[in-house]
Amino acid sequence: MLEVIVNIAYVDEFRAEDTFEERISYYRGKAVKKSNVDHIFELPLRLLGDHRELFAKSVQSAWVRASNYVHLTKRRIDEKLRLRDECVVLGMETIEMLKDIVSEVHEACTIVILLTFETIGPSFTGDLLVDNLDSNDSWIFHLSKYMAIVDSHFDYKHERKSRLNEHIARRNARIKFPVTPIDA
Repeated sequence: MLEVIVNIAYVDEFRAEDTFEERISYYRGKAVKKSNVDHIFELPLRLLGDHRELFAKSVQSAWVRASNYVHLTKRRIDEKLRLRDECVVLGMETIEMLKDIVSEVHEACTIVILLTFETIGPSFTGDLLVDNLDSNDSWIFHLSKYMAIVDSHFDYKHERKSRLNEHIARRNARIKFPVTPIDA
C-alpha cells in the first residue's frame, strides 16, 4: 500500500501534463522504483512545509517496519520462534501486540490519506478539512501529528480566523500518534 501510494503520487507530480495512458505507461516502466518508497524524498510535499523531510523519513521508516513484518527475514523468523517459546501464537497475540499493529496500520493509512491530499492539491484539501472535517473530532486521522501539520496549513482561511485559538487547542488535543503538539 505504501509503495503504491508513494509511486502514484510521484507519477502524478512529475508527469502531471501526461495523459492518463502516458502516466500508466510511465508507472509501469523502469523509471518508477516499485519495490520501495524512495520517491517520497523527491516529492515536494507542499502541505507539510518545514516538516517535509521528517515526514519522508517517517514514510520510509513505516515502509521498512511493514516490509520486515511481511517478509520472512531471519529477524522475523527469530521473533516468531521467540513468541512461540513464550506461548504466543498467530491469532492469539497479546493486547500490547495488537495495539502496536493498530498503530502501524493507522500510520500507513494516514500516509495514504496525506499523499492523496498532496495529489488532489491544497484547494480541495483545504475545503475538505475546513468545511467538512474541522468539527468532526471522531475522524480517526485527526489523531496523526502529520494530519495536524497539514490541517495547520489552512489556518489562514477566513472560516477559521474568528475561532483560530480554539481550533488550534482542539487540533493539538486530538493528536495521539506520535504525541507532539503542533504550534500555530
